[in-house]
Amino acid sequence: MSTLEGQERCGRGDPRTDPGELLVGIEAAEGGRLRKVIVVMPAYNAAKTLKMTYRDLPMTGISQVILVDDASSDDTVEVAARLGITVIRH
Repeated sequence: MSTLEGQERCGRGDPRTDPGELLVGIEAAEGGRLRKVIVVMPAYNAAKTLKMTYRDLPMTGISQVILVDDASSDDTVEVAARLGITVIRH
């Protein structure tokens, strides 16, 4: 059974517009076991938008957020660190 099939069978919200509802579908599709979800965010000079983007994530079910910084010249890495985001620089 695919994750979306499990979502539809749960009778919950639309996973395309409500990512939190998709997590409910994943749980149902996996027989009640919640899967580990890691968000990886690529970033380049995203200091001005990072906090808002991070706050918009549906944190229910997300185990970890990782920011992959592409040699930003602004304060992207510092903002990510203040938010508690794991940072990888390359």
